[in-house]
Amino acid sequence: VIEFAKQSEPYIELLEKFARSCMEHDDKYLAASGEEGINSIMLCAGAYYSACKNMPVELPLDRYKYKELMDGLILKEQEIKNI
Repeated sequence: VIEFAKQSEPYIELLEKFARSCMEHDDKYLAASGEEGINSIMLCAGAYYSACKNMPVELPLDRYKYKELMDGLILKEQEIKNI
C-alpha cells in the first residue's frame, strides 16, 4: 500500500489566477492558453463520446452529435431520479 499526503484542491488557485488574468488583461497567470484549453476539452469530449458509443471518433468532434449524447444521458439521469 502506498499512501500519499493529502493535497489541497487546485481549483481555488486556478480560479483566482483566471480572475487576475481577466482583471489585468494578462495571460501570464493562465495555466493554458484559450486554444490549449479548447483542445483539452475537445479531447476529453471525444474520449467520452467514443467510450459511450463504443466507437472511434475523429476530432474535432461533431458538437451536435455530442450534445445529442449529453441530452440523452441527462434525460436518463432525470428518469432514474424520478423512480
